[in-house]
Amino acid sequence: VALAVYSWSRRRSPGNWRGMAAVALAAALWDVMAVVMATSSFEHARLALSAKYTMLGLSSVTTFLFIARHTGHWQRTRPLAAAAFLAIPVAGHLAAWRDGAGSLRDAVFSESYGLTYFVSLGYGPLYLLTTAFHYALIFVSLGFIAQYMRRGGATARGQGTALFMTILIPAIANVLVLGTGAAGWVGDL
Repeated sequence: VALAVYSWSRRRSPGNWRGMAAVALAAALWDVMAVVMATSSFEHARLALSAKYTMLGLSSVTTFLFIARHTGHWQRTRPLAAAAFLAIPVAGHLAAWRDGAGSLRDAVFSESYGLTYFVSLGYGPLYLLTTAFHYALIFVSLGFIAQYMRRGGATARGQGTALFMTILIPAIANVLVLGTGAAGWVGDL
């Protein structure tokens, strides 16, 4: 939220303040939905979990579009082109709002210390497609950042290194988490 407010305050400055605000807003909504899920009853936690994963899809796309524009790979993002990038994650995650239809299914919740969390989560037929799409965006973004760092000066290298690590570390952690559960969900598909 703070980054979105900061971006808004810089709206008269040259640069991609709208892209930064979109990234910040998508990430904030993702965080808000995680809190909503944790504080929901079991009946409402499934809906909040689906909303959280929908915001995850929005977050990866807005991050990719921001990086592509900031690094000079895509100077003007047209609304129709941005909408096309959203098609796969939106379809997969919105379909996940119903068990068995999209990326998620068979969510089982529990409670600990007054907070709701999911104990187990099955993956639906669109899970591999949406996950592959998100990782493709991540790796292309990392490539854009690496090129930006190589052709830029000291400021570009500093910004690029921070952004590169900010994207790479959670991606590696997520791959490790997914790898521990891969045997179960691959057999379910």
